[in-house]
Amino acid sequence: MNHLCIAFLLLFLVVPRAVLATDAADPDEPLSYSEELFDGPFEGAGSIDETVSPTGITGDWGGTRTWLLERGVELSADLTQGVQGVMDGGFDEEAEYLGSSELILDVDSEKLGLWPGGFARIAAEGRFGNDVLGEAGSLSPVNNDALFPADPDRAGESVFAITEMTATQFLTPWLGFFGGLVNTTSGDANGYAGFARSNEYFQNTSFLLSTVAMRIVPSITLGGGFVVIPFDWLVGTFTFMNTEESAGSDPFDTEDGVTFVTEWAATHDMLELPVRHVVSFGIGFDNDFFRLGDLPRLEFPPDDGGPPESKFSTKDESWAFWYNGQVDVWTHSENEERKSGLFLRFGYADDETNPIEWNLAVGVGGMGVFDVRPRDRFGIGVYHLEPSDNFPLPQLGVEEETGFEAFYNAELWPGVNLTADLQYIDSAFGKGRLVTETPDNAWVGGLRLRIEL
Repeated sequence: MNHLCIAFLLLFLVVPRAVLATDAADPDEPLSYSEELFDGPFEGAGSIDETVSPTGITGDWGGTRTWLLERGVELSADLTQGVQGVMDGGFDEEAEYLGSSELILDVDSEKLGLWPGGFARIAAEGRFGNDVLGEAGSLSPVNNDALFPADPDRAGESVFAITEMTATQFLTPWLGFFGGLVNTTSGDANGYAGFARSNEYFQNTSFLLSTVAMRIVPSITLGGGFVVIPFDWLVGTFTFMNTEESAGSDPFDTEDGVTFVTEWAATHDMLELPVRHVVSFGIGFDNDFFRLGDLPRLEFPPDDGGPPESKFSTKDESWAFWYNGQVDVWTHSENEERKSGLFLRFGYADDETNPIEWNLAVGVGGMGVFDVRPRDRFGIGVYHLEPSDNFPLPQLGVEEETGFEAFYNAELWPGVNLTADLQYIDSAFGKGRLVTETPDNAWVGGLRLRIEL
């Protein structure tokens, strides 16, 4: 797989964030990459719009920020700090402080005066402090920020990592190629529920992404592919990537398995209401996926006379399908950013290899519903996880889980937002033959302060 990733890097040097929203089917349209862009399946800066007023508490840097934007260079950074606690139930009533930060550099080759259709991004991310994921006693993480960067060797510890190093090159307004160290946490984005990379929406992971995808799609890894825009209302990507997680490690050392993901985003009107659908399918292969449903077999080490070694059967492929949709119920007549609507997430996976057979999340959300608070955001939702009923999950007491979350994100001043969050979780961890302690239904509350620099 590393050879494939290197080929993408050398031939294309690209990433599926910037997606051209022009009429690709019209041959008379001039080939321009400065038209309006919208977020693609991996959601990112896309073409840098120098007409947007600089945001962040550091302002315009004496005009330098605007000068850079006009020349296709955007540097952004944020700092998120939060206190979250299990107020009642769970395994333990405890509160912890957790912080994270991210630094992103975006470059637009056309605005730099080089060539049209080129975009690049470099990003780094850090996490510090502690979390209450274990104390809450839930299958779905109550604080998504505690998961990333997803360094498997430093789970629950402070970590800093390069989380993206990618570029995109559009050959025509309807076809582009991408490759590099891709960050998939911007995928499966929903305008009312959020996405895994966001800190302005829900905190529970089940609202920010379809959890069935986590089995085969790593958050950071080498990959590449192409994006197609057959119509101005339809965008598709085809991505090949390493199956192993590369956060905090050398990505060229993680070569076991290949994951293929295709994601399609479509927009249309239904009963004069704007609707957006995102449909994804992923399959991982050439990897040892733990096979649920099979009893462990005993393997005796050859010739050493040692004790028998237990080993679970594996399967060399796993697949998942996931969908998210939203419908705008209300939009302000003078400001399209101020709107509210409904959202839905659903995912279904191979229950032989995936601990979660299907997931569902529904709710309402919006921004600027009050004239006096035009930049405030809110969300209310319910999620459900249905785990695989194959061995050994029932014996471990893993059952279905249902949770509720409500948040209100208030803009204190430009670049500074404070979110109040409340969750109630009917935990998946029930009574199994191998379970000695069962958590109570948990109430989890928290405050999160995000500062854009």
